[in-house]
Amino acid sequence: LFYREILPKTRAQIDVLCHGVTRAALTEQITAAQGYHLVHWSGHGRLNFLELRGEDGGKEEISGEDLARLFDDAGGFMPQIVFLSACLSGAFVDIRSWADFQAAMLGRRTDGKQTPLPVLPDILDNPAGYTGAALALLRAGIPQVIAMRYEVGDMYARRLACEFYKRLLADPGAEQGNRTTDDALALARADLLKAPDAARLGAINHATPLMFGQAGRRLHPVSKRSKQLEKAR
Repeated sequence: LFYREILPKTRAQIDVLCHGVTRAALTEQITAAQGYHLVHWSGHGRLNFLELRGEDGGKEEISGEDLARLFDDAGGFMPQIVFLSACLSGAFVDIRSWADFQAAMLGRRTDGKQTPLPVLPDILDNPAGYTGAALALLRAGIPQVIAMRYEVGDMYARRLACEFYKRLLADPGAEQGNRTTDDALALARADLLKAPDAARLGAINHATPLMFGQAGRRLHPVSKRSKQLEKAR
């Protein structure tokens, strides 16, 4: 998608780290690139945890706060948008009102009323905020986060990502940075909902992606052929 439709007319650069990424590999990549405007994370997730490969080869988990701190410690500026293509990364656990949401954004679990203390199993299972990684990233200073409030199927996640980046960076409405990221997500979701095989993608999947954070944000890539295309040849 990027090499065929985006890089030929947009001065962008895409770097890809494949399965088996560790904290050390992430830090090295962020440091080398001096940060990224946009980060796409595809992998397993559960509430405020994203799955990494541990240095010993086993499974390791990183929270939204830790991911943001990793960017800061590696010397890269904070991304403008993070796309979490991970199950439950945008979940609202125990959030039933606007007041609950505001409290979660501040890292608390209260809406100003008497709230029971969390029980031990909750603390052990979800120690970091009781909400998805999206809210943790927002609290850490990321302006916008796309995340999944439910479990998401692999096919839907891949196609949503492709449609989103097409709408954001490749089609005529995206030229000169005229399209907002939230518009791009809305259009991508509509594209999949209207697709001939929309039913096969699953009804819950269509209701899963959400945009969190500041509305109306735009990326402003230069409309010029990317130097990275030299690697393709």
